[in-house]
Amino acid sequence: MTEIECAWLAGFLEGGTFRSERTRNGGRTAVVEIKSVDHDVIVKAARILGGYAVVRRTPDKTGHQEQYRVRVTGTAAIQIMQRVRPHMGARSAAKIAALVQTH
Repeated sequence: MTEIECAWLAGFLEGGTFRSERTRNGGRTAVVEIKSVDHDVIVKAARILGGYAVVRRTPDKTGHQEQYRVRVTGTAAIQIMQRVRPHMGARSAAKIAALVQTH
């Protein structure tokens, strides 16, 4: 990931999700997730993240658009968080710091 790609991804991730969720074995894992109705933007994010799969979700309601998602978990998610953190706003940077500290 180039520095320009990292900065672009950080801007996009300001609207994304950083969280910890329960695993099947009862542990916890870090998650980075981005959703968008713009397929081309999600594909670009997936490529920058390392080629993760883009998942399409059909809308539940008439008149709503299809949505696309990229999701990264575990160690890879922590590495992404650490890489983009310097480019993030205060709220997202603080959330990343807390997640990194607990994982």
